[in-house]
Amino acid sequence: MTPEKFKERLKKELLSYGGITVEGELDLMRAVVEGELPLQGVTLEGNLLLDHATVKGDLHLSGATLRQGLSLGHATVKGDFFLDEKTTVGGNIVLYKATVEGEIFCGENVALAIQLFLYFGGKVHIETKAAKAIAEALSRMASPA
Repeated sequence: MTPEKFKERLKKELLSYGGITVEGELDLMRAVVEGELPLQGVTLEGNLLLDHATVKGDLHLSGATLRQGLSLGHATVKGDFFLDEKTTVGGNIVLYKATVEGEIFCGENVALAIQLFLYFGGKVHIETKAAKAIAEALSRMASPA
């Protein structure tokens, strides 16, 4: 599906787009999304650009595959931000001056949780099993050999 066709569907429908592949960059820069942005399970062959965008609900990227990068520079998410262990980002994650007013849920995705924690701090939640693995790894790094 082309990015243009996908954006048209986003304007008309509020449902899950899981299984859809967008054949290029999805440019939602400066967009105002009145509710949630349900991109769980979507595959984007290009970047997801949300710079200067406002999502007035939750941002769902659980199970999404972003073959390039994710850019949230100056973006505002007024709800929660959902990712999980199936979420993959193949390129850079840009968070410069991004704001998430709700919480950030990462499932067991340790790599994304660490990156998001470094920027957002205590708003990031990770499943207990993954959090325990992180704590053990940090403990081993801090202990003298």
